Amino acid sequence: RSHLLELTGRWTHPDGDASASRLSGFLVDLGAGPVVPEAADRLPRGILSLDRLGRITYANGLAEELLGHAREELVGHVVWQALSWFGHEAYEDHYRAALMADEPVHFLARRPPSRWLSVSLYPGHDGLSVVLQGTD
Repeated sequence: RSHLLELTGRWTHPDGDASASRLSGFLVDLGAGPVVPEAADRLPRGILSLDRLGRITYANGLAEELLGHAREELVGHVVWQALSWFGHEAYEDHYRAALMADEPVHFLARRPPSRWLSVSLYPGHDGLSVVLQGTD
């Protein structure tokens, strides 16, 4: 996992010995930060991130609303287990096609009882980004 670090300091020579040097200062771990999740929460589309096994690693607020489940019910679970309707054979085929072809796949999915969602799957080296939009 990557972390952004900030290092502030200066080289010093203890006791005036030019052959001995040390760095004194501060190292601040800025962490992974909330920048990406906050940005995704501002988007006008539902966003999910899936690993290569289909496990949901991220869900934004609009995804919660469109899917009818809280993040806690989604993140950490395999998408077709958390959302049984998403386990439809045709939807799984789209998932596999996006991963194998390494190209975006777009389709309509019906969330029971009668809500239709526009689904776009964008493959990456570690899984898929899923973009959801209501069609009503």
